[in-house]
Amino acid sequence: MIDALANIAVIGPGINIRISAKDPMNYVTRYGVTPEKLKQQFIDPDFVTVGHDGYEAWVKARAAKLADEANAFLASLRSGL
Repeated sequence: MIDALANIAVIGPGINIRISAKDPMNYVTRYGVTPEKLKQQFIDPDFVTVGHDGYEAWVKARAAKLADEANAFLASLRSGL
């Protein structure tokens, strides 16, 4: 599940180097990632409380949210045709 699309967030190269393979539950707090930045990535700000046991369900829920948002965006493009 590590390579799942729903496990990927878009970040700059500088931040990527700093966080490397660190646990996101730690670096979100450590680097002060704001709830607004998380929401831009369709990540619920409460995700840091998910824990390892809830990770798979969280990834699946985020995948569904990403798919819904992508479909809505594509539908908005189609409506102008």
